[in-house]
Formats: sequence, C-alpha cells, structure tokens
Amino acid sequence: MADHREYEELLAAYALDALDPAELESVRVHLDECPVCQAEAEILRRTAGSLALVLSPVAPAPALRSRLLEAARRSVNLDGAAAPTNGAATGVDGAGDPALAPPRLQLLTTAERELPASVAGSREIPRSRLGVHLRWALVFAAVLLVALGWTFTLQRQLDEQTRLAARLQTELAEKERALALLSSPSLVHMDLAGDQSPRASGRLFCNASSTRGILVVDNLPALSSSQVYQAWLRRGESRVSGGVFSVDREGYGHLVINAPEPIGQFQAVGVTVEPAGGSPAPTGNRVLAGAIDYGY
Repeated sequence: MADHREYEELLAAYALDALDPAELESVRVHLDECPVCQAEAEILRRTAGSLALVLSPVAPAPALRSRLLEAARRSVNLDGAAAPTNGAATGVDGAGDPALAPPRLQLLTTAERELPASVAGSREIPRSRLGVHLRWALVFAAVLLVALGWTFTLQRQLDEQTRLAARLQTELAEKERALALLSSPSLVHMDLAGDQSPRASGRLFCNASSTRGILVVDNLPALSSSQVYQAWLRRGESRVSGGVFSVDREGYGHLVINAPEPIGQFQAVGVTVEPAGGSPAPTGNRVLAGAIDYGY
C-alpha cells in the first residue's frame, strides 16, 4: 500500500479525473480513512471546477501548430532514439497490446496528440512528479483567480471614485460661477408667476450683459421620473432652452442658465413640463412665466 505522501501526490490528478481505475479505487479507499486528504481533495476539486468555468481551450493557429510539430520532430532527430513506450521494455503482461496497457494521464494538447508515437513517448512524466506539479498549478491558479477578482474590485472602486470626484468638481465650479454672479454689482432679478398653480413662484437673477443666470423656483409640484421642468428664454416667436431641472418634495429647485447670447437680449423667461431629458422646443404645459425687464 502506498504511503500517505504518495496519496497526497495523487490528489491533484484525482481532482482532474485523471487517475486510472486502480489508482482511483485506491485513492477513494484512502479518502474514506483520511480527513486531511478529504479536505485537500475538496479544495483541489473546487479549484479545478473554477478553472473549467474561467478558462476555455484555444486551438493554436495552423501555422503555429505546424511549426511546433516540426520543432518537436527535429528535437527527436537530434537527440537520437526516443525512450521506449509503456511496457516496451518492462516485461509486464500485455506490454505490446495497447488495449491491456494502463491508461496514460490525458493532459496533452491538441498539437501534442498529433505528434508521432516516438515523440509522444519521450515526453511522459512520472506520475508522482506530475501530481506535485498539478497540485502547485491548482494552488497557483486559485491564488491568481483571487488576485484577479481583487484587482477588478479595486479598479471598479477607483472608477467610481474618479467619477464622483469629477462630478463634485463640476458642481463646485458651478457653485463658484453662481456665487460670482450673485456678487455682481449689476445683478438684477425678475419674478415669475404660476400659470396653473397660483402658489408657484420663481425668480431669475442675472445682469444684462451676462449669458449666465440663476433661476430659483418654489412650490412647484414634484414630477415623476419620466418628466422634468425645462426653462425657456423667449425672443419674439423663438425660444431657446435654458436647461432642465427638478424640484424636491417641497417644490423647491434651482437652475444655472447658460444662454447662447446675453440674457438682456431676450424678452421673457418661462418654465414648462417636458419629457425626461428635455425637448428641443416647448411641448408641455407652462407652469411659470415672467418678463425680462431691466428697467431701461
């Protein structure tokens, strides 16, 4: 009976279903009696299962496969005769009959399966060494998967923080511009009254030569997520969008208007209800309106 160390070396092949029937039965008997190997076998099986989900086989390009096969043939020709295949020099029963020979561990790539028998036989690795290599490979793969997952999580968090920082920077710049406007000595304000809701009101802060103004509204009804309020600047029969905004549960909201021309060149300002995202021209009910009058 093999000792405990030899069973440990076979566990990786067991996790990959790569044992021959005799070894498989022997390992199963040992696992029934050894809790330590049971735990390790379970870890290796789960790791192998994770690899099966993450990694998919990739067929080599025809030109690359041809070069690999040719290089292998040249290597055999340079090294001399290849090592005897299983059973050819051991004298065991059935050595010359492939049907009676013990099955080999099937870990060859598609290109390796196409090698001549002399080349394939020379590449066999002792089962004990192969088991150790497989165990370490599975452990390394598990660590690699954890590291990749951790890296992905950190990258996602970094992206979120970057977006948040950009948004806060934009909001800060907007507030600084609004503060500069409100501090202007030439600042004036115009009142807006509600068309359909008498309690609704608004006020536009601006100066005649600036393209920027601040609209503050109060007591407007809160809208559904599919609608927004949109401000409009009117000159004659044409209307230019001043931007979209929403209000809180108390009906309060504000908007920094960036007009294409100085606000003093427009005659009136109004607010309508529009679909989410806004409209190129007014389509909904008007809820606020007021004249732009600088008193001169």
